[in-house]
Amino acid sequence: MSVQSTCIRGSGLLFIGVLALVPIENGGNTYWQYDPATTGDWFDAPNWSAGFPASNNDPIIENGGTAHIGAGAAAGRNIFIGFNDDGTLVHDGGSLTATNTVIIAQTATFTGQYDVSGGALLTSPSIRIGQYGDGIVNMSGGLLQLSASMTVGSDGSGWFYQTGGDVNVIDGCCSGHVDVAWGVGSYGRYELTGPATLTTNVLYVGQNGVGEFHQDGGLVDAVETVKIGVGAGSDGTYTLTGGGQILCKRVYIGNDGSDGATGLFIHEDGDVVANNTVGMSGNDSNSTYRMQSGSLTTVNMSLGRKGVSLFDQTGGTTLVTDYLSMRSDTGTSSTILLSGGVL
Repeated sequence: MSVQSTCIRGSGLLFIGVLALVPIENGGNTYWQYDPATTGDWFDAPNWSAGFPASNNDPIIENGGTAHIGAGAAAGRNIFIGFNDDGTLVHDGGSLTATNTVIIAQTATFTGQYDVSGGALLTSPSIRIGQYGDGIVNMSGGLLQLSASMTVGSDGSGWFYQTGGDVNVIDGCCSGHVDVAWGVGSYGRYELTGPATLTTNVLYVGQNGVGEFHQDGGLVDAVETVKIGVGAGSDGTYTLTGGGQILCKRVYIGNDGSDGATGLFIHEDGDVVANNTVGMSGNDSNSTYRMQSGSLTTVNMSLGRKGVSLFDQTGGTTLVTDYLSMRSDTGTSSTILLSGGVL
């Protein structure tokens, strides 16, 4: 039976105390209705239009207000933070489990914000930040455990600021992925600052839109591949600095097979270990690797084929343990500039 806010407000104080711990059961939506001027408790039933949500309900925070999870086990089916108005969720303790997904900023022109810190735990198949609006995640601690995907800039704009905690987007095999700027016309930016960590199977920067990944320290463990500038017309930039580390099998810049993609890797400092290959430029793509300091270690490196590729090294150490190939079809080019460092 659903718990309606009108029934709660008409009951005595003792009755309110009991119902505040009872979620709705009918599998419908429940809307955040607490005073937008102050932060309210997720588990306080009167703060929702139909009681606080269970795992088969869709909680929607959209009245410009802020919900807070500081302890306990919160749940929802599709969790919306910002829908037809702005919405914020502060999560600094306890757990939040989504049966299907978490969507931040569902609708264009509105903003959704998710602040994660302390010992907070989010478990979900996926999270979409900036579905059509402006989505923001500020993460200084805690754990995001996602089994399928995370999108930063889905069809809107997304920003992910990670200064601590761990983000795991991995399915136990090979298909968990993080997409920065997924849709055509989207924008996404991921800033990771040490000691934060990101673990995923595949990291896309500039999937079909304009994507930026700035890593200052910390660890990015992309078990399979890092792809920068992926889809046709996409633009991806990855900046590594502050002694950060990237571990993966492959790095593709200006992804092979993509018409008109642009990929740029700026290696200011830190270490990249690609246990298979570093590949640059696919069909009509433009790829650049600027090696300034730190180290790049890989088995194979290939430049060019059907695009324009440039490896520009002014410092640091590049170690290729097997082969380095340069290939240019008609109208394309591959260039290595070495003015400093060791190759």
